[in-house]
Amino acid sequence: MRRMVTLGLILMFLAVLIIPTLRNYLHQRSQIDALNDKVATQRTSVTALQRERERWANPAYVQQQARQRLGFAKPGERAYILIDDQGTVREATKPDSVTGSDVRPGRPWYGQVWESVKESGGTAPAK
Repeated sequence: MRRMVTLGLILMFLAVLIIPTLRNYLHQRSQIDALNDKVATQRTSVTALQRERERWANPAYVQQQARQRLGFAKPGERAYILIDDQGTVREATKPDSVTGSDVRPGRPWYGQVWESVKESGGTAPAK
């Protein structure tokens, strides 16, 4: 009986020493895992930002962004901004997109102009 009590006291003493240490260890491991995930996320963010910086180092990309975002145009060019009936700005897909298929032979020029006005207003063209 005396041995059992002694063994029980030793096991309780070890449990009192080991359990808080084990709890702290597991808590710190979970913190380390969370920080590793955060570092991985930040690394992907850094690589995306580096690619963005490399794009902005290209003068052609800067010109493209200035045209799209700010509406800039080179000297001698005309910039067009389309606004629909709700007041939202729409970009023209191609400002010089007049092709041979848009011109219908046998129609007067003013009919073609009226169709283009109707298209720019958002209504479907009559074909």
